[in-house]
Amino acid sequence: MEFNENDALSIQKVQDLFQDNSIKNELAVILAYFQCITETILQIEKSGTNLRETISLVKNVEIRLSEGGIGIEFANLN
Repeated sequence: MEFNENDALSIQKVQDLFQDNSIKNELAVILAYFQCITETILQIEKSGTNLRETISLVKNVEIRLSEGGIGIEFANLN
């Protein structure tokens, strides 16, 4: 996505950040580990999803996030 750099200094700062490969890598890691949350929310939003299925989907996300301690690692990034 391309923005006019004259629109705001913040846009320039963000564009500069996206040139940094470490930022790109960190965003890729976040997507890889936490995309399951987005996918689960979309499944829950489907019409006809009952409470039992919703609880099961949320528990599966909890299990996936706890595997390998990725939640702890992500918390330590701050």
